[in-house]
Amino acid sequence: MLLTRLDMNPLGSYFWVYLALNAIELVFVPAQLGEVFVTISTSKGLLNAYSD
Repeated sequence: MLLTRLDMNPLGSYFWVYLALNAIELVFVPAQLGEVFVTISTSKGLLNAYSD
């Protein structure tokens, strides 16, 4: 039923794709930010170790 409605309404299908992409971003962006934070803190730790 959902598929036929999506086929009938092109804007509806774009909307669902948009929602799916946003959901993926909501999952991946915090993970990427976490990786960046870990990378920054790790490089800071290395710099501190070398400066000591």
